[in-house]
Amino acid sequence: MPLQSSAGPCPNARPAAKDALRPRRLPPSLAVLTIVILLASCVYGQTASTGALAGMTLDPSGAVLPGVSIDLVNEETTETQSTASDEEGRFGFVLLSPGTYG
Repeated sequence: MPLQSSAGPCPNARPAAKDALRPRRLPPSLAVLTIVILLASCVYGQTASTGALAGMTLDPSGAVLPGVSIDLVNEETTETQSTASDEEGRFGFVLLSPGTYG
């Protein structure tokens, strides 16, 4: 005996929602986690291994002192670097290892 169905859709079927075809948004916490994971690899490669120091040589009245010899000593290793201020009193040290200097 063949099965007969009533005219109409299945009684348990749901009508399609308007928003069913819209792309879904990520929950905010998942979006933040995704960004943190992506940025972590960028930050990992940015480890500082050297520093720099720049300044000006001035007398007590604030006048520029050109040609002054400046020594910078790493207190842990006793490594010394020397430079002289330029005609405008500026000086600089680059590629300094991490540490305490005096």
